[in-house]
Amino acid sequence: MLGDCNYDESLKKAEEIKESGNKFLKEENNIEALNKFSQAIDMNIETKKNAIYFSNRAYVHIKMENYGLALLGEKLII
Repeated sequence: MLGDCNYDESLKKAEEIKESGNKFLKEENNIEALNKFSQAIDMNIETKKNAIYFSNRAYVHIKMENYGLALLGEKLII
């Protein structure tokens, strides 16, 4: 949460997770990419970067033809 003593560390960790998701996306490992973007979202960091986490996850859903999940912004539960 913004103002926390661990905020910068948490934001850095969320960004590292997102970058890992981007790597999986480039490798066309959609399930792992989806999991990583969901992990970044689940960290609940108060930042404008949340939009990127959600849009990346929606993009993976679209690639997987999960159109409803992309619109709802939901996780894929396997």
